[in-house]
Amino acid sequence: VWFPEAGLARVRRRWYDAWVGTAKGGVVKVFHRNKRKLLYSDCGYVGRLDGGKLASSQYLDHGRPVEVTEDAIEVSGAFREVSRPTMTPLRFALFRAFMITVGRAPGLARCVKNLLVRVLIHDKAPFDVRLRRRIRFEDREVVVEDHLEGAGAARFHELAWEEALTTIHMGSARYFVPAELERAELDPPDDLRVVDPERVVGGLDLVRKVPAG
Repeated sequence: VWFPEAGLARVRRRWYDAWVGTAKGGVVKVFHRNKRKLLYSDCGYVGRLDGGKLASSQYLDHGRPVEVTEDAIEVSGAFREVSRPTMTPLRFALFRAFMITVGRAPGLARCVKNLLVRVLIHDKAPFDVRLRRRIRFEDREVVVEDHLEGAGAARFHELAWEEALTTIHMGSARYFVPAELERAELDPPDDLRVVDPERVVGGLDLVRKVPAG
């Protein structure tokens, strides 16, 4: 089942359900149907640049090249820089003072909200590293095949695959879903978690297999 406008797909086999966020670069969660547990979680890659800036393969883009069939999903796209601002006490106090005074005007509040959404979610500069991800759905396993390539990888001080990662900052959120704190049963080894940026420059293939049956 694929919902292209939402960028979300679900593939069901006898032993597992796999959910894929096609609009977010092919993020994957695999659940064992009988055990009712999270087997595998894959939120893509994130790299650290000069000054602590980040770039990631995970961001919302409904215009990504996507190919969906019953047996495989292929997604591709460039990395983008990530904005993860942190509220300092002074910045938070000024923001709250603004919101409870002039920010109470409905029109102005909508403008501020639209500005924050554009800056924190949509306006992210492209980065010269590309990820092509192909996810194959076998009867008893899921196979994630990644190809990373791009000269921009030379700017990374660190590059890693992450089981749990989000690149959208929602400063007003005070809630969470308990299942989001669940750890996956399958934990890839370090040689599939930590990525050498120099190898990405010339092109690097990585494969992760998720047994589910």
